[in-house]
Amino acid sequence: MMRNKKARHCLLVCKNFEKEIVAAVKLEGLTDIDVIPFPVFCQLAFGKRCWPDDFLAKLSREYERIEVIGGGCLRAITRAKEETTMKNIVFHEQGQCFYPLIGKTLTDHYLQQGAYLLSSGWLDHWQTHLQQLGFDGSGIREFFAESCTKLVLIDTAVSVKSGEKLRQMAEWIDRPFEIIPIGLDFIRLFVSRIVTARFSEESLTYRREERGKLEQQAADYAMALDVVGTWTQLSEEAVVVENIMRLFHQLFGAATIRFLLLNDADTLIYTLNSDETIVTKIVPHLLEIPAEYEWINGDDGFRMRIGEKENTIGSIELGQFDFPQYRQYYFNLALNLGKVCSMAIAIARAYKKNRDLNEALQNSVFQLEEQSQELFLANQNLAVVNGDLESFSYSVSHDLCAPLRNMDVFTQILLERYAPKLDEKGAYYLLRVQACSQKMGVLIRDMLTLSRVGRTALNLREVNLSEIVEALLRELQESEPERSISLCVQEGLFVKGDPALLRIMLQNLLGNAWKFSAKNPNAMIAFGQTEINGKLAFFIRDNGAGFDMTLADKLFAPFQRLHAAADYPGTGIGLATALRVIRRHGGEIWAVAALEEGATFYFHLGAN
Repeated sequence: MMRNKKARHCLLVCKNFEKEIVAAVKLEGLTDIDVIPFPVFCQLAFGKRCWPDDFLAKLSREYERIEVIGGGCLRAITRAKEETTMKNIVFHEQGQCFYPLIGKTLTDHYLQQGAYLLSSGWLDHWQTHLQQLGFDGSGIREFFAESCTKLVLIDTAVSVKSGEKLRQMAEWIDRPFEIIPIGLDFIRLFVSRIVTARFSEESLTYRREERGKLEQQAADYAMALDVVGTWTQLSEEAVVVENIMRLFHQLFGAATIRFLLLNDADTLIYTLNSDETIVTKIVPHLLEIPAEYEWINGDDGFRMRIGEKENTIGSIELGQFDFPQYRQYYFNLALNLGKVCSMAIAIARAYKKNRDLNEALQNSVFQLEEQSQELFLANQNLAVVNGDLESFSYSVSHDLCAPLRNMDVFTQILLERYAPKLDEKGAYYLLRVQACSQKMGVLIRDMLTLSRVGRTALNLREVNLSEIVEALLRELQESEPERSISLCVQEGLFVKGDPALLRIMLQNLLGNAWKFSAKNPNAMIAFGQTEINGKLAFFIRDNGAGFDMTLADKLFAPFQRLHAAADYPGTGIGLATALRVIRRHGGEIWAVAALEEGATFYFHLGAN
């Protein structure tokens, strides 16, 4: 601050708080007081001298009174204090340097939370202060990570750039931050108390009157915050907005009061006392306001952001005050009300979302009850159908299979006993009848297996697929011991599933591989596990006949055959059965093949 030749008193303060003290002195109308900063040295070694030895002596000769204001840093200049015999110098050492700004209770509250308190003046040179701590980039982050939980800016509104600098510092040291808008009322009371203690009785009376005004303003704060507190109990956003506007009209003598409110999609939903032209200009700008406020119209008014942290939900604009001399007071009061306005609107919106969710939940419950009833009826119908299917299966098993077995037996008897009496054609016909009856029996058996696979309850347990595959391949080798074939089975492959159904599935897949590789003199069958598209899948591979991939969509359909029955006999039910088993386990199966180059069947089983 420039020195005033007419000044009789001097406030010697830390550079970090110079702006606040200057603003407080100006608002108090203390035209005969100079504010002189001393260097910041709270980051320097304890007890280090930061001003020349004759610094206080020179000031003592220039001013009638010198008030030195500081926190713990003043303990670092005890030598200067001891050497000072000038009676016109008084040291006001505070326990913490933020006590004059927000008081002891609030300061201690944030410090107990592990907060690192910052002022606008400190943030003006935050990079320099961090360098003075003597750490490199990673070291400073570790220091703050261990020593504080968050950064807290005590925002007195003396610098509109403080918020942005706080964000830059928070990003650099990787710490969360918070902005506490408190205005200048407390520091004004502090300065007033120091100065009035040394003024004449006439001046003291004047200061008491001014202090009475400040106390009245504090009462206004209490009344406003009490009223705003009731908003948080309201449920409808429109009611909250109406109460906000009513209170602002009561508290602020302003010709211009504009209230803009955005929804979650940044779309304007309220415009009170704003014409369309102004709104069109303000809304895009509002979403980019770097600080909690901005002065407008040549500092005649201000616009305050409504929202939490980075989330802007609106703004309140005040201007053209009936009593412009109270503009700073209006500003401080508005800043304090702003956060509660944000909270009240947020609670109203949360209440609406809750109500909508409850209504949606009730509708869902009603729909679920209806669907449950429909499912109950469907399950009853399904039980009837399953009962009919069980009866049909029993009928097929006994009523159809028994005659087929009789046909097979009697045909065999005819062939054995009456073969000499039959000519060659007659014997051929009997053999055809026997083969057809046997084929029909196999088909019925496979159809019953397919039906049971879809209806059998799953008996889930840990299953060793490798052991099942080895056992099935041994059975196939025993059925055709003359075949020369190379077998490869990966050991130790386990899944969770139904052992009986998994055996049926593997029996069909391995039977296919065995059958379609029969014509290859260097036949090979392999079983193992691999990773496909980030998922583990089992595979059964052969180097047999393969198939045309353009026909792959028919592969797992019942009774669909991709090869002639004369070349490769079968019922066409095996792969359909394997598909049903795998689907019962929540899995998938697919195949990759080429004609005369073999085929590979891949499958996985749900969560396995």
